[in-house]
Amino acid sequence: MCVLTAGQDQPSRKAYSETTRMKPLRDRPQARWLFSQFALPRGLLGSLAGAIMARGNADMARLTLDMLQPEPAERVLEIGFGPGVAIELLAEHVTAGLVAGVDPSQVMLNQAVRRNRQAIVTGRIDLRLGSSDHIPWADGTFDRACSINNVMLWNLRTDVREVRRVLRQAGRLVIAVHKWTLGGESGGLLRLGATFPSLEGVVQALEGAAFRDLDVRRLPTRSGPAVFVVAQAS
Repeated sequence: MCVLTAGQDQPSRKAYSETTRMKPLRDRPQARWLFSQFALPRGLLGSLAGAIMARGNADMARLTLDMLQPEPAERVLEIGFGPGVAIELLAEHVTAGLVAGVDPSQVMLNQAVRRNRQAIVTGRIDLRLGSSDHIPWADGTFDRACSINNVMLWNLRTDVREVRRVLRQAGRLVIAVHKWTLGGESGGLLRLGATFPSLEGVVQALEGAAFRDLDVRRLPTRSGPAVFVVAQAS
């Protein structure tokens, strides 16, 4: 057994602190677990993540709706509705049609249902568990669709085609995402090792899935600079 005496070098708190700071954030299990709560919220921390997203992404949701331009009698889909803030805003515009959404998190479904209970009871909103790789509606169901801060979790090659499947011809799609998530290694925080797609990768996937008239816009939001991609289904 080795015992350090007063005269021997011992690791200091400062040394431990500096070592911790030097370690990449995505390599720390605690950080990876925490950030995964924003990808698939669950449990008590997932509920907290939902509250943070509801507050931080509200202006991003409003900008997305400005670009989506839903009509009162249309059928509109949100992929990854989270706490249901954008769903609520959509229902204010779509008064004679249908607002629908899919999200893989039961915690987020519960929060979104509480936020939109009355419109769900009257049949104006339909929220389901699901994800971008399997959208539980028939071909050409929707006039418009949107995604806010979750395209980085998609399998772009296949999921964009699934979104195109449920959109009618000439239907509009708006994808909104924080600028810092595009093309950086920080993606490992959410996908636990994978990297986020580049903006070019998103554009190429859309073009490959028969979307046209792509329009890329960069705007500031409360939670940071954001990129919006507007596309038309051909």
